[in-house]
Amino acid sequence: MSILAVFALALALTGSAAGVCITGDHNVIQPDTTNSVLIGQKLDFSLVENKYGKTGISIIGKSPDSIKGKKYGETSSDYDTKSYFTEPGTYCVDANPPYGECDANDTTILSVDNPLMEVSIKVGGKKVSSFAQNTAFTIDFSNNLNDSDSVNVRIKNPDGNILTSNPSNPAQIFENITVSTAEGMLITTDEHWKVGKYIMWIETNSECAQGLDYRSNNYTFEILKPTISIKASKTTTVINTDVTITVTGAYNHQIYLNTSVPEHTEFRFGYEDYTSHTQDVIVGGKMWGIKDTIDEDGVRKYVVRFDDTGTYTLEVKDTSVSPPLTATVDITVEEKKVEPEMPSTVMLGKKLTIRGHANTGTTVCVAINDIVPDGYASLTISDGEFSKDIETGVYAPKNASALKTIGTVTFEFFIDANCYNGMDTSDLTPDGTWTLLLMRGNLTAKLSSTRVALGDSFTVSGTAPGSKNVHIITITPRGAGGKGIRRNTGTNYTGITYDRSSVSTIDNSFSKKLDVREDADTGSYLVAVLSPGSDGTYGNTGKSDLIEALEWSYGDLSTKTQTDMLDILNDLVTRAGVDDLMWIGYITIESPYVRLNPIESVAVGEPLVVNGTTNREEGHPIIITVKGPVELTPQTVYVTNGTFSATFDTSNAVPGTYTVTADDGDGHTDIATVEILTAVPSPTPSPTPTVSPTPTPTPSPTPTPTVSPVATPTPTPSPSPSPTPPGFEAIFAVAGLLAVAYFVLRRRK
Repeated sequence: MSILAVFALALALTGSAAGVCITGDHNVIQPDTTNSVLIGQKLDFSLVENKYGKTGISIIGKSPDSIKGKKYGETSSDYDTKSYFTEPGTYCVDANPPYGECDANDTTILSVDNPLMEVSIKVGGKKVSSFAQNTAFTIDFSNNLNDSDSVNVRIKNPDGNILTSNPSNPAQIFENITVSTAEGMLITTDEHWKVGKYIMWIETNSECAQGLDYRSNNYTFEILKPTISIKASKTTTVINTDVTITVTGAYNHQIYLNTSVPEHTEFRFGYEDYTSHTQDVIVGGKMWGIKDTIDEDGVRKYVVRFDDTGTYTLEVKDTSVSPPLTATVDITVEEKKVEPEMPSTVMLGKKLTIRGHANTGTTVCVAINDIVPDGYASLTISDGEFSKDIETGVYAPKNASALKTIGTVTFEFFIDANCYNGMDTSDLTPDGTWTLLLMRGNLTAKLSSTRVALGDSFTVSGTAPGSKNVHIITITPRGAGGKGIRRNTGTNYTGITYDRSSVSTIDNSFSKKLDVREDADTGSYLVAVLSPGSDGTYGNTGKSDLIEALEWSYGDLSTKTQTDMLDILNDLVTRAGVDDLMWIGYITIESPYVRLNPIESVAVGEPLVVNGTTNREEGHPIIITVKGPVELTPQTVYVTNGTFSATFDTSNAVPGTYTVTADDGDGHTDIATVEILTAVPSPTPSPTPTVSPTPTPTPSPTPTPTVSPVATPTPTPSPSPSPTPPGFEAIFAVAGLLAVAYFVLRRRK
């Protein structure tokens, strides 16, 4: 057995290496093997020299893939590695010829590295920088020293003194101990460890660490006054729901955990740190609480639950200090509860969002009038919230018939219930309810105009909450056999057109533009907008297509007049039990016209206003010209609500009679005349007479002088200007406007 082995055995038997020098002050190199060497150690090659009978050796660098290397120098009497090595690596002891290189005969190898010494502390397996007094901590010492090397654990206390042993246990020595003793050393603190900041490091004893003189980093930690605290994973909970209690305190301190209402509190045995009934605290035959001892990490955890509502106070008491330290936490216990966040009324056919807040649980089961609809047996609760859309009306899911008709609907909510699609929940007590009224939808509509010209268009728009789309039909004055507003009517009848328009899910609006062909029948057209009821079909026909529903009920419609069709539509949507919606309006389709309103005469320089009416569609261009002794600059204006208006500047006009023409660009015109009068000159004001000042009277009476008035000059009328003949400027302006109007109309076509 080697000397190192003997000392290691002695260390294991005694548990301490204080004052024992095992490795000595040199690293003794063993021949014909690989030796670990740290830069800074002193080396002893005596065993190698004795074996080969040499009085001197060389150390040669050796790379992993070559035996050749660089000579680093001869041995010296001190064998100091700092003289040999400037960097880590693998080297050989050149003790056999040929000398000057490493070869197969040189089998004594040196594996050289820098020394490593890193120190920190852990409490309960976790690296910490502070902990409470009376807590045990462990030295975490990472190093590449020999386990038998001697080191000193240095701990400087808040007073600046170096501790040579544990103040709480003087037998635990910090000086001249082996590396293996320092590694993982458990140090228990008590009141002998002062509160404040400490600095710890580890240094080698070179005379017993193979000549290595080295020290670790400095590690700063703080010891705090003992405290006790208690926290609950939730301070508001529901009946029979687990709550985790965390107690934080000083290591090895005795604690007691109790409840203010023991008869309704359950300390969950087998959960977290409540694992033995020796921890039970029984008072008056009742489980009053738990007693325990805080371990190295300073934390103990327990699980409790409560079987009644109310506020519970949990108290923890540290009895290892005087006076005892206490801490409390209050927990409010409620019934399981769902608070829905839903509207009180919903239009039938609209999508509804089932939404709410749950004070516990992971899922919510939803029942509608005691039946669980498909897809709503288990809604996920996330951060206490749940939400899912559901259709009403014809698109309502299976097992949700209550959502298909108007009336009162009750939603019931069950937390963490084992529900399934179609389940009857009438025997269960819900954790929340919500009642809403499913109302019949409504329908409003309007026409963009009451009159429209052949070749133009009009718009039907409105709102239809509760509907996904509406159906629009137009019927000619001659009924189903007339010539409708377009050739492709969408039906089998030339006099009935059929269109659909979707309803916005945002504002319930719809809009449909209808074009009128140039050879359609003129007269008053019936316009009907309809939406099927909650069943998605019209009347009792089972048909969702309006024309199919009409034909199913009334047969072929080709001979029906407009009045017949109105009666048929009214009959279809007013039958008993039917909740279809309908709006009726009329629009007159006629030949295009442009009409000028009477135009008042104006004087030169005054604005000439020209107004008129038309049945052309909104935005249609109207060209207005004014021609007389001179031509005013033509204007193009646009139809707004069946009217048009233009204002002309007459500053350069000549008095006389002018012809005003309004033209829609399609050959529909109207003509009127207007007088532009001579401008009336403004009267010239008479000058104020100048009066001579009265002389100052003298003592002798003197007659008062007579005032001589200044005559007012008679104004001379200016000669009338000669008429200026029309120039090319107006002609070019007219041509330009006509070209613009032509292209606008082409685009509209």
